[in-house]
Amino acid sequence: MIRFREHQWFQILTHLNRCLPDEACGLVGGTYEDVRTLYSVTNILHSPSRFKMDPQEQVNALLSIEEKGETLLAIYHSHPTGPQGMSSTDTEEHAYPEAAQLIFTPHSDTWKCSAFRIISEKWEEIDVRVVKR
Repeated sequence: MIRFREHQWFQILTHLNRCLPDEACGLVGGTYEDVRTLYSVTNILHSPSRFKMDPQEQVNALLSIEEKGETLLAIYHSHPTGPQGMSSTDTEEHAYPEAAQLIFTPHSDTWKCSAFRIISEKWEEIDVRVVKR
């Protein structure tokens, strides 16, 4: 499970909306299951169907996570045009097996999040919770 505070969740949703019609992407740092820091990263492909993180922004975010004594909890990105969940490209390009993948797809007037982690060498869906504290 990954646990977000409400303000963190809205920060991600704002980033997703700001990047439309392109995919948005970023990193999530924290401890155990609790999100502590969010890093919005530029999608240098500026594409509605693919993303590639700006290399310097990605390195800066990873260094910040490490300096704060956190771990890389998750990588997030949006699929503005689908599919819901992991695409074959997501699986092929996944480079951080310890990190969960958070995939956001449009749903009504907001976003739906599907979360996955590699467990026993295969993708398993995991829970994402948003708490008020």
